Parts: sequence; structure tokens; C-alpha cells
Amino acid sequence: GVGNRAKHRRNRIDGRAVVTDDAVYFVDGRVDLVALNRADGTLRWRFALHDEALAGKPVPDNPTFNRRTAIPLVLDDVVYCGSSDGGLYAIGVRSGLKLWRYEAKSSIFSGVRAVGANGLAFGCMDGRVVTIDRQTRAETAHYQTAGGVVTTPLFVNDRLIVGSSVYTLYGFNTADASVAWKVSYWFSWVES
Repeated sequence: GVGNRAKHRRNRIDGRAVVTDDAVYFVDGRVDLVALNRADGTLRWRFALHDEALAGKPVPDNPTFNRRTAIPLVLDDVVYCGSSDGGLYAIGVRSGLKLWRYEAKSSIFSGVRAVGANGLAFGCMDGRVVTIDRQTRAETAHYQTAGGVVTTPLFVNDRLIVGSSVYTLYGFNTADASVAWKVSYWFSWVES
């Protein structure tokens, strides 16, 4: 009831929430993925996205320009979300338990995008956009920018559109991951 709702309000929410028919998902300031019941706002579950043992350090200060956090994707009863510990997590919608973790080796503050039948795409703070097969968890492609990627990757026809922290919006060829074009926006992180 009211006590559960009051608990979530104490933690900062820096990213966007994702809403389904029965739940609301977001990442809070402690880098926890939080699931609330949509009908009454009560806590369904909370999952710590930053694994200090894997990262080798506690949750770091947020390095993004405006305190961006990963934006979850809900697909087929699984919540996919990036983390400051360098992993992409798959969490059961109902249980709130980890199903698997993909090691990206760089913090993930972007949203996750579904690509095709089984693909997932996300940006990393080392400048990569990575696509993986969500069934095998194998990398299927990666694209390299010159700065951290906090935008949710967008695929349109044969292009990947993504922004980076070095003030650049990129258009990549999806066939070979080469840069088709790029536009600089001086002194402005390109975010979405």
C-alpha cells in the first residue's frame, strides 16, 4: 500500500519509465531496476543492476551529461536492461530474477532496442553499439562511435542512427557497420 509507494519516492529516477498493461519499470538512482504494479503503484520487485563483484567497484557516479540511466525493454515476459557494471541483464517479468547477463565490458546507459526476430541492440560508454541474439546471447554486430552512446539505437531500412557524447549523430550502414554519414552538434551530447 502507501508504505511501499513512499519507499520508491526516496530514490531518484533519472531515466524514462516503460509501461505495460500491468506494470511500470524504471531504473532508479541506486541503479536498481524497479517494477511497480501499474494499478496501484505497489512494489512488485526490485533488482540490483550493478554487481559490485563483477564490476570490481561500487556503483560509480553517473558519467552522463544529464544523469541518464538505462531504459528497459519488455519483450516476451523478459525485461532487458543495461547496467553500470558493463552487463546487459535479462530479468523475468513476473519473478524479478536474473535469467542471464551478457558481458558488454562497458557501462550501458542507453535504451535497449528489439531488432528483427531475436536481436537486441544497445549503446555502451566505450562508444560501441552492440547487437546480440537474445536466444544465443552471441554478438551479431557492433558499430563504433568516437564517444559514449546513451541514445537508444534506431534502425531504419539499411541504417543505424545513433548519437554519442562527442557531439555527433551517426548514420551507419547495417550491412558492414561502416559510417555512412555523421553530423556534429558542437558542445551538445546527442541523446534520445
